Amino acid sequence: MAEPSKTLRQVLLASISPLTVTRVDPSGADGVTVDAGVLATAGLLAGEKVDLLNGTSGARLSTVVRVSQKAPGAVEVGGPAAHFVSVGDTVSLCAWGWMKEKAAARHVERIVQVDGKNKVLAPRAIGSSEAPPKARRGA
Repeated sequence: MAEPSKTLRQVLLASISPLTVTRVDPSGADGVTVDAGVLATAGLLAGEKVDLLNGTSGARLSTVVRVSQKAPGAVEVGGPAAHFVSVGDTVSLCAWGWMKEKAAARHVERIVQVDGKNKVLAPRAIGSSEAPPKARRGA
């Protein structure tokens, strides 16, 4: 068995939800295209592998994230991934990464919530090492 310090764990780096799909194009470039500001808030990079979780249909798939050059709030799904979503579906994007076990235990993932127009509402970090907010202590 591997030593704990050398064991790699796959952990959630960031998630964005609930995004509302604004356009679907099966003949377009594969992936999900999201506003640059939303991606930056989550710390996601163009070309990064993400899981797309469709809260409307229950479909779950892996694809690539792309930066939108269109109006803020646009969330477009193209190529083969487009066969698993429809305009108006709510989806979540999750990015994962590998970390050594000790780093994973200290890791704090980024959770980005958006409104119905895909505008960032409340970026926050959660994780095993995060202390509760001061306003909630003793509550």
